[in-house]
Amino acid sequence: MRGLMAKFKGLLGLLTGNVLAQAIYIAAIPIIARIYTPDQIGELTLLISILAIINVFATLKLELALPIESNNSRLINLLVACLLILTAITLLTFIGVHLVWSYKIYAESIWIYLLPVMLFGEGLYNLAIYYSIRLQNYKGIAVSKFSKSLLTNGSQITFGTLNSGSLSLVAGDIFGRLLGANRLLKNIFDLLKENRKSISKKRVLESVKFHRKFPLLSSVSAFFNSSALQMFPIFLGMMYSNYYLGLFAMGQRILISPMTLISQAVGQFFLGNATELVREGNIHKLKLTFYRYAISLFGISLVIVLLVVLFSEKLIFLFLGSQWHETKEVIKLISFMVVIQFSVSPLSQILNILKKQELQFIWDLTRFIFVVGTLICIKQFNLEFHQSILIYSILVTSTYLLLLALITAVLNRVDHSKSDRIVHKKSM
Repeated sequence: MRGLMAKFKGLLGLLTGNVLAQAIYIAAIPIIARIYTPDQIGELTLLISILAIINVFATLKLELALPIESNNSRLINLLVACLLILTAITLLTFIGVHLVWSYKIYAESIWIYLLPVMLFGEGLYNLAIYYSIRLQNYKGIAVSKFSKSLLTNGSQITFGTLNSGSLSLVAGDIFGRLLGANRLLKNIFDLLKENRKSISKKRVLESVKFHRKFPLLSSVSAFFNSSALQMFPIFLGMMYSNYYLGLFAMGQRILISPMTLISQAVGQFFLGNATELVREGNIHKLKLTFYRYAISLFGISLVIVLLVVLFSEKLIFLFLGSQWHETKEVIKLISFMVVIQFSVSPLSQILNILKKQELQFIWDLTRFIFVVGTLICIKQFNLEFHQSILIYSILVTSTYLLLLALITAVLNRVDHSKSDRIVHKKSM
């Protein structure tokens, strides 16, 4: 009973942190929409989309191993490996950005040079979050989310008031990424300082080798995953303009913001519980827990999206202003996609927890291929903006339903296999 209460308090703490963080995020939308133009929002969105693709290699997804690592010495050396890899990837990104700018492969915005700084900040933030999940430090995660939201939106509004240019948007984003998880990062560096005698080159390499499936499969899988999600915004910016990309980004922001209040907190809480159940070998309970969370997320997401869609025209006019009136069509077109995505995506780490990275890889690769094919067709037939969004929305919805079916099949198979072994032992 005491353990159940502790878990409930953890979930409540995460929800509170997410509610406060998203409350700031939502409250900032009308201010940011009036300070910045759709073109400027589109420019930041383009950078964030590129960042999201590169970020999957920031620590080669070794941070995913932190919650499930049972050996303390290996954990410490794994943290060191993550920090070293993050530093190396950041430097490589800077070199890549310089080459891209020098050869005019991309010369739209000089602020692309800030991409490595954004990458380093996001890498540190993710590392701190996953280590805190291991410790079940849900209060710390909640505080960090609040801090990140406050720093990001506060900086963007403050800088934008002084100078409403693209740099103000990007600088605010960097502030949030770099400083959002300071307290959580301190826990990591304190641990490394206290156990520095346990750190060695050999042990660092051994920790990476032990969890090699994450760099070899999960990072590549995550690349296809992120690319499938981020190629479309990049495509919109290149095929139509940053203006249309800004409309799409704002539509997503309005629709997704209320649901992020719950989905991220539930997803992180589920990850903590799921890893504990896997360590205990209680697969049947894990399966039931997954179903319960998925159904709850679907119901909550559906209600929120319906309310936003029904009142989208009034919300846009009241909160954003007339320059964003086209956003209401975007919201309608992506609504069901967002419901399915937010019902499945927060729980999708279950394949990594069950060490089924190869299945996650196959799904990510399949979706990547379909998205690339779809974008080629859109370009080939020269479809207009709204048609492109509708086709993309249908495609993404279908792929997440496929992922749900895949996870269900894996859970059933693992559960049956576990039950058969128990029956076999009892009969001997």
